[in-house]
Amino acid sequence: MKQLFLFMCLISLIGCTNEVVQPEKTINCTISLANNDTVYNNVLSTVTANITTSNTEVSKIEYFIDGISKKTLFSKPYNLDLTLTDLKTGIHTITLNVTSTDNTSKSFTKDFFFKVNLGDIYQGGVVIKLSSNKINGVI
Repeated sequence: MKQLFLFMCLISLIGCTNEVVQPEKTINCTISLANNDTVYNNVLSTVTANITTSNTEVSKIEYFIDGISKKTLFSKPYNLDLTLTDLKTGIHTITLNVTSTDNTSKSFTKDFFFKVNLGDIYQGGVVIKLSSNKINGVI
């Protein structure tokens, strides 16, 4: 009887429920680029997406450069080979929208530096360096 009393007290303190607690679903991603996060004009670069999940699976990955869609991938590997020619020299952003099989989406971003090499054809001209006065420009 004493054991029954203790059991009833324990139930009243803890509570009795049939609620099932679902495990937390997580998506994490690290984005990496070769060449110390520098992308060169008209040179093939690979964006590597290392994606880890818990209690869910990836259904698709959407790649954006400065908000402009570049590619959607539906299976591993989730890496993107790209050759960029239409950006201005400077800092730009890669965004990955990762969507899970239960339609939960999460975004990840990484900044990179876009550089045009001397001698490259770029936006209607050729990048040159005038050595006498060390001026860079486009003609």
